[in-house]
Amino acid sequence: MLDKVTLFLIKISMAYLEMFKISPDGKKLRVAVKPDSGATLTSIKLWTEKNYKSSSDFHNFSELVNNLGPSQGLTFTISPEEVGKGKFDGLYFIEVQDSMGSSTPCSGCQGPAIGVATDFTRFSFCLLEYLCGIDPQCVSCDIELHKALTMKLYIDGLRNSIQLGKFTTAITFWKNLNRACKSECVECQDLSAIAKKGLGFHTLGGNLILY
Repeated sequence: MLDKVTLFLIKISMAYLEMFKISPDGKKLRVAVKPDSGATLTSIKLWTEKNYKSSSDFHNFSELVNNLGPSQGLTFTISPEEVGKGKFDGLYFIEVQDSMGSSTPCSGCQGPAIGVATDFTRFSFCLLEYLCGIDPQCVSCDIELHKALTMKLYIDGLRNSIQLGKFTTAITFWKNLNRACKSECVECQDLSAIAKKGLGFHTLGGNLILY
């Protein structure tokens, strides 16, 4: 399985995402963006799994670029409260556009830069709990085994759909997993970034990274 997927094949000038990631404690969403050479940043929009690509329902951070000059980048942090959350537990999509990308579209041209960040550590803990609950004396009739297999397929589907850029499908998998794993994962909050390796995605240097 690939652990690094190039998100943006740049055919024309466009904004560039240097970083879009959730902090290990889930309390910060870190963003670093820059425009193409000579351009200025014009728009920054954020969606969650609840409103992805809605034209009217999104979190607008475009005011942060109002006083930036040509070629000037921007680094900032988003808190959960700014997007109506207690912590960052979901799928997050950011769209960044600069003045070059705002020009009239042409055949083969790229649109705004899109970044993805998510952490599905909680779902992996739920999978572990289901596996631990399986009765080895009655594997074939154990409902916990069915739950574990279903959750494993959903986790794989979530990972693969994000890697393939099928974000609408990824949202469906995430919502199914969230329904199956409603309890808060206390242990997840104590895990280091190293322990969480492979349990989420973030965007670094224009690439989608399975970290």
